[in-house]
Amino acid sequence: MAKSKETNTNEQPTAPAVSDVLEDLKAQDFEMVVVVGLDKKGNAAVTASNNALPMVHWLLNRGLFEMNLFEKNQRQSSNEEVSPKEEESNSEIITPDSEIITPNS
Repeated sequence: MAKSKETNTNEQPTAPAVSDVLEDLKAQDFEMVVVVGLDKKGNAAVTASNNALPMVHWLLNRGLFEMNLFEKNQRQSSNEEVSPKEEESNSEIITPDSEIITPNS
């Protein structure tokens, strides 16, 4: 008889250490990198291999664009699996297709 494993949904997966992520990236052949980090006090630091500010700005915007595409694709694939009853309960999420209703003045 197979035993079922209980999973705790409140547990978040542990993120890899910063040094591990940087070591993994060293093996790849990048032409330019931008590293954005937070210290323990919450201060942000941005370091780039190319000091041309327009290139750094472009790469940061490109990264945000790619993350937004990933989130949109994840949302679309999860919506395909959601039943209509559950979809109504998620109606408070504003998407680009949402109709915004404002009161008449």
